[in-house]
Amino acid sequence: MEKLSITVPFIYRAEVVMPRRRKSQEVPVLDQVTVTIESLDSSELKQSFIVGQTEFLWYKNSNWIVYHETVIGQKPREVTIEELIDNTSHRTDYPYSCAGAAAPFHNVWQDVITENEALIANCNNWLKDVHQKKEDIDFRNWKFDNKNAVVELIHEIADDLIFVDGILHRKVGEPRYEVSITSKGNGLGSTNISVTTEYNINLSANAYFSANEFEEALKIAQKAADLRKDPEENRNFNPEQIKVLIPEAVMLTPEAFFNR
Repeated sequence: MEKLSITVPFIYRAEVVMPRRRKSQEVPVLDQVTVTIESLDSSELKQSFIVGQTEFLWYKNSNWIVYHETVIGQKPREVTIEELIDNTSHRTDYPYSCAGAAAPFHNVWQDVITENEALIANCNNWLKDVHQKKEDIDFRNWKFDNKNAVVELIHEIADDLIFVDGILHRKVGEPRYEVSITSKGNGLGSTNISVTTEYNINLSANAYFSANEFEEALKIAQKAADLRKDPEENRNFNPEQIKVLIPEAVMLTPEAFFNR
Protein backbone atom coordinates (compact mmCIF):
# COMPACT_ATOMS: atom_id res chain seq x y z
CA MET A 1 0.00 0.00 0.00
CA GLU A 2 1.25 3.45 -0.96
CA LYS A 3 -0.07 6.84 0.04
CA LEU A 4 -0.24 9.41 -2.73
CA SER A 5 -0.09 13.09 -1.82
CA ILE A 6 -2.06 15.24 -4.24
CA THR A 7 -2.19 19.02 -4.25
CA VAL A 8 -5.71 20.32 -4.74
CA PRO A 9 -6.07 23.99 -5.73
CA PHE A 10 -9.43 25.44 -4.76
CA ILE A 11 -11.42 28.64 -4.45
CA TYR A 12 -13.12 29.90 -1.35
CA ARG A 13 -15.35 32.91 -0.79
CA ALA A 14 -14.55 35.78 1.51
CA GLU A 15 -16.59 38.75 2.60
CA VAL A 16 -14.27 41.71 3.05
CA VAL A 17 -14.36 45.47 3.43
CA MET A 18 -11.96 47.14 1.04
CA PRO A 19 -9.95 50.27 1.88
CA ARG A 20 -12.01 53.47 1.72
CA ARG A 21 -15.22 51.45 1.56
CA ARG A 22 -18.01 51.02 4.10
CA LYS A 23 -19.88 48.11 2.65
CA SER A 24 -18.45 44.64 2.43
CA GLN A 25 -18.15 42.72 -0.81
CA GLU A 26 -17.50 39.14 -1.80
CA VAL A 27 -14.19 38.16 -3.35
CA PRO A 28 -12.99 34.78 -4.65
CA VAL A 29 -9.69 33.62 -3.17
CA LEU A 30 -7.30 31.00 -4.56
CA ASP A 31 -5.64 28.51 -2.21
CA GLN A 32 -4.54 24.90 -2.14
CA VAL A 33 -4.56 21.90 0.18
CA THR A 34 -2.76 18.55 0.10
CA VAL A 35 -4.81 15.36 0.39
CA THR A 36 -3.77 11.72 0.62
CA ILE A 37 -5.27 8.92 -1.44
CA GLU A 38 -4.20 5.34 -0.83
CA SER A 39 -2.97 3.20 -3.72
CA LEU A 40 -3.23 -0.55 -3.30
CA ASP A 41 -2.56 -3.73 -5.21
CA SER A 42 -5.57 -5.95 -5.88
CA SER A 43 -3.71 -8.83 -4.25
CA GLU A 44 -4.09 -6.96 -0.94
CA LEU A 45 -7.89 -6.97 -1.17
CA LYS A 46 -10.74 -9.45 -1.22
CA GLN A 47 -14.08 -9.27 -2.97
CA SER A 48 -17.01 -8.75 -0.61
CA PHE A 49 -19.91 -8.88 -3.10
CA ILE A 50 -20.56 -9.38 -6.79
CA VAL A 51 -23.66 -7.89 -8.44
CA GLY A 52 -23.81 -8.65 -12.14
CA GLN A 53 -20.58 -7.29 -13.60
CA THR A 54 -19.82 -5.12 -10.57
CA GLU A 55 -17.20 -6.36 -8.12
CA PHE A 56 -17.18 -4.92 -4.61
CA LEU A 57 -13.82 -4.87 -2.82
CA TRP A 58 -13.51 -5.00 0.96
CA TYR A 59 -11.11 -2.54 2.60
CA LYS A 60 -11.22 -0.92 6.03
CA ASN A 61 -14.63 -2.46 6.71
CA SER A 62 -16.09 -0.68 3.68
CA ASN A 63 -17.06 -1.58 0.13
CA TRP A 64 -15.33 -0.10 -2.90
CA ILE A 65 -16.13 -0.26 -6.60
CA VAL A 66 -14.51 1.14 -9.74
CA TYR A 67 -15.36 4.83 -10.11
CA HIS A 68 -16.16 5.32 -13.78
CA GLU A 69 -16.04 8.62 -15.61
CA THR A 70 -19.54 8.86 -17.04
CA VAL A 71 -20.48 11.31 -19.78
CA ILE A 72 -23.77 11.33 -21.68
CA GLY A 73 -23.30 9.76 -25.08
CA GLN A 74 -20.02 8.09 -24.15
CA LYS A 75 -19.13 4.69 -22.77
CA PRO A 76 -18.20 4.78 -19.03
CA ARG A 77 -14.46 4.44 -18.60
CA GLU A 78 -11.89 3.89 -15.88
CA VAL A 79 -9.75 6.68 -14.44
CA THR A 80 -6.01 6.36 -13.82
CA ILE A 81 -3.80 8.00 -11.20
CA GLU A 82 -2.14 10.12 -13.86
CA GLU A 83 -5.42 11.47 -15.21
CA LEU A 84 -6.78 12.41 -11.80
CA ILE A 85 -3.57 14.21 -10.87
CA ASP A 86 -3.49 16.00 -14.22
CA ASN A 87 -7.07 17.19 -13.75
CA THR A 88 -6.35 18.32 -10.19
CA SER A 89 -2.86 19.54 -9.35
CA HIS A 90 -2.01 20.77 -12.84
CA ARG A 91 -5.24 22.77 -13.24
CA THR A 92 -6.02 21.20 -16.60
CA ASP A 93 -9.17 22.59 -18.19
CA TYR A 94 -11.62 19.82 -17.32
CA PRO A 95 -14.42 20.59 -19.81
CA TYR A 96 -17.42 20.03 -17.55
CA SER A 97 -18.93 22.30 -14.92
CA CYS A 98 -19.45 19.58 -12.30
CA ALA A 99 -17.02 17.19 -10.67
CA GLY A 100 -16.66 13.70 -12.14
CA ALA A 101 -14.54 10.63 -11.54
CA ALA A 102 -11.70 12.07 -13.62
CA ALA A 103 -11.82 15.35 -11.66
CA PRO A 104 -13.46 14.63 -8.28
CA PHE A 105 -12.52 18.00 -6.75
CA HIS A 106 -13.53 20.12 -9.73
CA ASN A 107 -15.72 23.10 -8.75
CA VAL A 108 -16.90 21.38 -5.55
CA TRP A 109 -16.48 24.68 -3.67
CA GLN A 110 -19.53 26.02 -5.49
CA ASP A 111 -21.74 23.73 -3.40
CA VAL A 112 -20.36 24.66 0.03
CA ILE A 113 -22.99 26.24 2.28
CA THR A 114 -22.20 27.58 5.75
CA GLU A 115 -24.14 29.37 8.46
CA ASN A 116 -22.92 32.66 6.98
CA GLU A 117 -24.16 31.87 3.49
CA ALA A 118 -26.91 34.49 3.74
CA LEU A 119 -24.25 37.17 4.04
CA ILE A 120 -22.65 36.46 0.69
CA ALA A 121 -23.84 35.97 -2.86
CA ASN A 122 -23.38 32.76 -4.83
CA CYS A 123 -19.97 32.74 -6.45
CA ASN A 124 -19.40 30.35 -9.37
CA ASN A 125 -15.72 30.83 -10.08
CA TRP A 126 -13.50 28.41 -11.98
CA LEU A 127 -9.82 27.93 -11.20
CA LYS A 128 -8.75 29.30 -14.55
CA ASP A 129 -10.45 32.62 -13.73
CA VAL A 130 -9.13 33.25 -10.21
CA HIS A 131 -5.50 34.09 -9.48
CA GLN A 132 -5.53 36.19 -6.30
CA LYS A 133 -4.49 34.67 -3.00
CA LYS A 134 -5.33 36.17 0.37
CA GLU A 135 -1.95 37.88 0.60
CA ASP A 136 -2.65 39.60 -2.72
CA ILE A 137 -5.85 41.27 -1.50
CA ASP A 138 -5.75 44.76 -0.04
CA PHE A 139 -8.54 44.86 2.53
CA ARG A 140 -9.53 46.84 5.60
CA ASN A 141 -11.62 44.18 7.33
CA TRP A 142 -11.76 40.45 6.60
CA LYS A 143 -15.23 39.69 7.93
CA PHE A 144 -15.81 36.08 6.94
CA ASP A 145 -14.70 33.27 4.65
CA ASN A 146 -15.71 29.68 4.03
CA LYS A 147 -12.20 28.29 3.55
CA ASN A 148 -12.43 25.74 6.36
CA ALA A 149 -15.71 24.37 5.02
CA VAL A 150 -14.23 23.94 1.54
CA VAL A 151 -11.10 22.24 2.89
CA GLU A 152 -13.25 19.89 4.97
CA LEU A 153 -15.30 18.93 1.91
CA ILE A 154 -12.18 18.25 -0.16
CA HIS A 155 -10.79 15.95 2.53
CA GLU A 156 -14.13 14.13 2.76
CA ILE A 157 -14.05 13.50 -0.99
CA ALA A 158 -10.46 12.22 -0.83
CA ASP A 159 -11.29 9.89 2.08
CA ASP A 160 -13.84 8.12 -0.12
CA LEU A 161 -11.33 7.38 -2.89
CA ILE A 162 -8.61 4.77 -3.37
CA PHE A 163 -6.62 3.46 -6.31
CA VAL A 164 -6.47 -0.28 -6.95
CA ASP A 165 -3.91 -1.39 -9.54
CA GLY A 166 -3.75 2.25 -10.60
CA ILE A 167 -7.51 2.52 -11.24
CA LEU A 168 -9.74 4.86 -9.24
CA HIS A 169 -12.29 3.29 -6.87
CA ARG A 170 -14.87 4.93 -4.62
CA LYS A 171 -16.44 3.93 -1.34
CA VAL A 172 -20.06 2.81 -1.61
CA GLY A 173 -22.68 1.44 0.70
CA GLU A 174 -23.43 -2.23 1.18
CA PRO A 175 -25.48 -3.62 -1.74
CA ARG A 176 -29.08 -4.26 -0.71
CA TYR A 177 -32.48 -5.10 -2.15
CA GLU A 178 -35.04 -2.30 -2.36
CA VAL A 179 -38.77 -2.84 -2.78
CA SER A 180 -40.52 0.14 -4.35
CA ILE A 181 -43.74 1.07 -6.10
CA THR A 182 -43.78 3.19 -9.23
CA SER A 183 -47.08 4.98 -9.74
CA LYS A 184 -48.31 6.42 -13.01
CA GLY A 185 -51.70 7.58 -11.78
CA ASN A 186 -55.14 5.98 -12.08
CA GLY A 187 -53.87 3.03 -10.09
CA LEU A 188 -51.35 2.14 -12.78
CA GLY A 189 -47.70 1.51 -12.11
CA SER A 190 -45.41 -1.30 -11.06
CA THR A 191 -43.94 -3.04 -8.04
CA ASN A 192 -40.18 -3.47 -8.19
CA ILE A 193 -37.25 -5.17 -6.53
CA SER A 194 -33.94 -3.53 -7.35
CA VAL A 195 -30.38 -3.50 -6.04
CA THR A 196 -28.94 -0.29 -4.65
CA THR A 197 -26.11 0.84 -2.39
CA GLU A 198 -28.01 3.74 -0.81
CA TYR A 199 -31.20 4.43 1.10
CA ASN A 200 -34.04 6.47 -0.37
CA ILE A 201 -35.30 8.76 2.39
CA ASN A 202 -38.73 8.76 0.76
CA LEU A 203 -39.09 5.06 1.59
CA SER A 204 -38.96 3.30 4.96
CA ALA A 205 -36.77 0.71 6.67
CA ASN A 206 -39.29 -1.96 5.64
CA ALA A 207 -38.36 -1.40 1.99
CA TYR A 208 -34.78 -2.65 2.42
CA PHE A 209 -33.34 -6.13 2.70
CA SER A 210 -29.78 -7.38 3.04
CA ALA A 211 -27.97 -9.52 0.49
CA ASN A 212 -29.15 -12.63 2.36
CA GLU A 213 -32.81 -11.59 2.41
CA PHE A 214 -33.96 -11.78 -1.19
CA GLU A 215 -36.74 -14.25 -0.37
CA GLU A 216 -38.09 -11.86 2.28
CA ALA A 217 -37.96 -8.99 -0.21
CA LEU A 218 -39.81 -11.13 -2.74
CA LYS A 219 -42.61 -11.93 -0.28
CA ILE A 220 -43.11 -8.25 0.56
CA ALA A 221 -43.07 -7.26 -3.11
CA GLN A 222 -45.56 -9.97 -4.04
CA LYS A 223 -47.89 -8.95 -1.23
CA ALA A 224 -47.77 -5.30 -2.30
CA ALA A 225 -48.37 -6.22 -5.93
CA ASP A 226 -51.33 -8.42 -4.98
CA LEU A 227 -52.91 -5.61 -2.98
CA ARG A 228 -52.44 -3.25 -5.92
CA LYS A 229 -53.67 -5.93 -8.34
CA ASP A 230 -50.65 -5.37 -10.54
CA PRO A 231 -50.63 -7.47 -13.72
CA GLU A 232 -47.69 -9.83 -14.16
CA GLU A 233 -45.95 -7.53 -16.63
CA ASN A 234 -45.81 -4.83 -13.93
CA ARG A 235 -44.13 -7.07 -11.36
CA ASN A 236 -40.39 -6.50 -11.73
CA PHE A 237 -39.00 -9.08 -9.33
CA ASN A 238 -35.83 -10.22 -11.11
CA PRO A 239 -32.94 -7.92 -10.17
CA GLU A 240 -29.30 -8.91 -10.40
CA GLN A 241 -28.69 -11.24 -7.48
CA ILE A 242 -26.21 -10.15 -4.82
CA LYS A 243 -23.51 -12.77 -4.39
CA VAL A 244 -21.95 -12.68 -0.91
CA LEU A 245 -18.24 -13.53 -0.74
CA ILE A 246 -17.46 -12.16 2.74
CA PRO A 247 -20.30 -13.04 5.15
CA GLU A 248 -19.19 -10.52 7.77
CA ALA A 249 -19.60 -7.75 5.18
CA VAL A 250 -23.38 -8.19 5.45
CA MET A 251 -24.17 -5.62 8.14
CA LEU A 252 -27.28 -3.83 6.85
CA THR A 253 -29.39 -2.13 9.55
CA PRO A 254 -32.12 -0.04 7.87
CA GLU A 255 -33.80 0.75 11.19
CA ALA A 256 -30.68 2.49 12.47
CA PHE A 257 -30.66 4.76 9.42
CA PHE A 258 -34.35 5.65 9.37
CA ASN A 259 -34.62 6.10 13.15
CA ARG A 260 -31.81 8.65 13.36
